[in-house]
Order: sequence, then C-alpha cells, then structure tokens
Amino acid sequence: MSGQRNNEAGTRRERKYYFYTPTGTETGRYNFELSVEVGFWNRRTKLGYAFDSSTGLMEEYRDNGCRLGWLIDRTGKHAFIYRENGSIDIRQGSTLALSGEDVLPDFTINIDL
Repeated sequence: MSGQRNNEAGTRRERKYYFYTPTGTETGRYNFELSVEVGFWNRRTKLGYAFDSSTGLMEEYRDNGCRLGWLIDRTGKHAFIYRENGSIDIRQGSTLALSGEDVLPDFTINIDL
C-alpha cells in the first residue's frame, strides 16, 4: 500500500495495489475441473450464482454476503473453509472431501491435493 499527500485538503489518501500472476497449466486444469463440478451442480439446482477465484478476494466475498468459501492450497495440502459466521476450518491431507453444507445442498466433492 502506498500513500499520497494532498496538500490542499491536508489529508492522506491511501491506495491499494493487488498483483495477480497467471496460473500455470496444472493449476488452470485443476481450477477448471472444480468449476465444472460446481457449475453442473448450480445448473441442476438453480439455487444461486457461482464465481471463480478471479472474481475477487476472500475478504470481499465475505463482506458482500458470501456464505461459504473454499481456499485450496495444493502446495501445502490444505483447504481453508470460510463460513458466513466468520469461522475458518482448516483441513489437511492429500485427499479431502468438501461439502457444500447447507449452502450447496447435496454437493460434495473429493479433491486430490
């Protein structure tokens, strides 16, 4: 974050910069397969909207009413589960089952990390 002084108003304006690097082929393939599963579920149930990770940051999702989010760290073999109430569940292992809980009824996906 960098700041800039506004001499006339005597205030300080803050700017935030985010840098995103493109994913590699393996991560891109993995993200696509996960998106397909969520997309098929969403088409079948018609219960809401689904977005991919390029839509924003987890904090922005929560601030805008997202009820369930998964952050999958394939390198560290972790999955972080963010819930509407602010709780974060961390799961670890080479194969994990993620549940849609009450937000995505009847949705479960097994992921290989």
